Amino acid sequence: PAADEPPLSVSPEDMPEDMMIEEVPEEMAAPEPEPAQIEPAPEPEPSPAVVPALPPVRQTPATLPDKQASLDQRVTALEQDVQSLRNDFQEMIPAFKGLVTANERITQLLAKMEGKMQTAGRLAPGSTEPAAGVDVPTVNDVRIGEHPGKTRVVLDITDAVAFQTDLDNEEKILLVKLPSTYWEADTSKVPSKSPLVAAWTADAGASSVTMAIQLKQAAKILSTEMLKPENGEPARLVIDIAPAS
Repeated sequence: PAADEPPLSVSPEDMPEDMMIEEVPEEMAAPEPEPAQIEPAPEPEPSPAVVPALPPVRQTPATLPDKQASLDQRVTALEQDVQSLRNDFQEMIPAFKGLVTANERITQLLAKMEGKMQTAGRLAPGSTEPAAGVDVPTVNDVRIGEHPGKTRVVLDITDAVAFQTDLDNEEKILLVKLPSTYWEADTSKVPSKSPLVAAWTADAGASSVTMAIQLKQAAKILSTEMLKPENGEPARLVIDIAPAS
């Protein structure tokens, strides 16, 4: 149809019978669908709570059923230990007494020896000085001199005495021991020009004198000699030493 023509309208009365749509009886008409019933999802059942296992309870003495009995046992054990210590101490007492007795005997022997020396007229009681009116060999001077191939140590003494020498090259010390001798010389000195002797000291005891000569290097003793006093000269202890190599 043309664009300007009105649309055709056909009423039911104008339609042929063979094109008429018969009405469907109500009983044959399809039922209208009922709205779907949505059932709610079942709620999950709560799972049982898991309770962590607790550690076993450690019983302390305070929780023990028989606390008083345990305390009594400890006291009894302590009393037994104390008694054992007492027994041990009682057994040691005789040994202690023996040590005291031995010490007293040693002291008495030393006193007797000192008394004999004093009786012999060497030293005054309790002193390193000569007894009054007693002639005791006395060291008055120490001299150190250098000679070809050796160092000479000379002790001037009022009288000849016995002597001992002891050389220790590990410690580099030469000891000179003079029993029953008094010392009036210098008790220490440092030689200024000696290539072998570093210093010396003298220790005067109650019954002897020990002179310690500190060496600068290992040494050897060449000779020792005690010269008797003569022609107005005092006695002299002469010690010749030299380097060990």
